[in-house]
Amino acid sequence: MVWPRRNHRAFVGSNPALYDFEGASQFNLLTLLGLREDQYVLDIGCGSLRAGRLLIPYLQRGHYYGLDPDRSLVLQGVKNEVGDDLLKLREPVFVHNADFKLGQVQQPFDFILANSIFSHASREQILLCLRLVAETLGGNGIFLASYYPGEKSYAGEAWVYPENVCYRSTDLVEMAALNGMHLAEIAWPHVNDQRWVMIARHEESLARFRLDDQDVLLAEQAARQAASKLYREITRDPVYGWLVRIRALLTELGFKKPRA
Repeated sequence: MVWPRRNHRAFVGSNPALYDFEGASQFNLLTLLGLREDQYVLDIGCGSLRAGRLLIPYLQRGHYYGLDPDRSLVLQGVKNEVGDDLLKLREPVFVHNADFKLGQVQQPFDFILANSIFSHASREQILLCLRLVAETLGGNGIFLASYYPGEKSYAGEAWVYPENVCYRSTDLVEMAALNGMHLAEIAWPHVNDQRWVMIARHEESLARFRLDDQDVLLAEQAARQAASKLYREITRDPVYGWLVRIRALLTELGFKKPRA
């Protein structure tokens, strides 16, 4: 059975069956861009530590910072994915608020990660996030964020979950510029068909961080394999078969999907 549950793995990402792969993909992206154990990482929206469970043991003590408004979700991640022994050994720092603030934390970061934050956030929330990045990103640091591209940018004021929102890339460029930073898209695959952007203080930094074409091809192949495996598991589930039959019956009876 692979249907999403209300557990710490199901609450983040598209499906708990992809929890491990999505975390590994983010970790691989960071290390291919040059992340090393003595550097500092801020994981915005760290949730149940999908990426954190790989970053915490990799980084030196006190070098992983996680920001998330849901304290209980982070605690579930610590309990089920990290454990007390590793927590004591690595001493990650967690901050909990929904305002994209780190309180008294003064640490400049080499890498900042925001996976699937812009895909739920309003423009004002993205600007708050970018303001935090502008305040805490090291001089040669990189901010990586994913988003859903669209012809129009989300104009609402609320955080949208579990649904997603879209943004035009030009609007993200403009928001980054408002905070004195530069943005470029990178061709790293995302299992949910989001796009990755790289944001830095200086255009020279964007040019310095490059991905090898062969690495991208291998990542794309791995993403396709993960999605294909999930599809096979879902279609073998008896519940899926019943849902297909119910949909066919509703269509036959003349029921149509309502227009958005």
